[in-house]
Amino acid sequence: MQYFCVVYYCHMEKIVQQARCYGQVFWFGFLSWLIPFIFSFFFFSKEGYLLIDEGLFKSIMVVVSVGFGSFLATLRLLAIKSDYVREGIIMGVSWFVINFALDLLILLPLSNMPFSVYVMTIAFRYFTIPIIAIAMGYLIEKKYK
Repeated sequence: MQYFCVVYYCHMEKIVQQARCYGQVFWFGFLSWLIPFIFSFFFFSKEGYLLIDEGLFKSIMVVVSVGFGSFLATLRLLAIKSDYVREGIIMGVSWFVINFALDLLILLPLSNMPFSVYVMTIAFRYFTIPIIAIAMGYLIEKKYK
């Protein structure tokens, strides 16, 4: 019976640890959307008009998003001990879904942008999220093998 309790405890501890890890994936995914979203407010007037050229704004937002997302991905991948490619895939796909869903829930209603325009001008860029996360995971795993 004691052996069973030890095995059960170790198994439960591993599940709790995985839940914490995936909680971090979700939290970081949320932050990867929220911080650039808040940063974008600096470029709009109180009336909601863009204060700089639209092309420049989009370029700035790509740099901010990729920079902050890469920082978060680095923190996440340094916090784990193995399976970097798998974690890169999980992180990249999760963050892609989180960013897309938050845009659908918040950005699209605020902007009144048609969905087709959103997909062509914003959503398509989110494919950089899994590309970068998987590449980072691959490079870390290759280094430690």
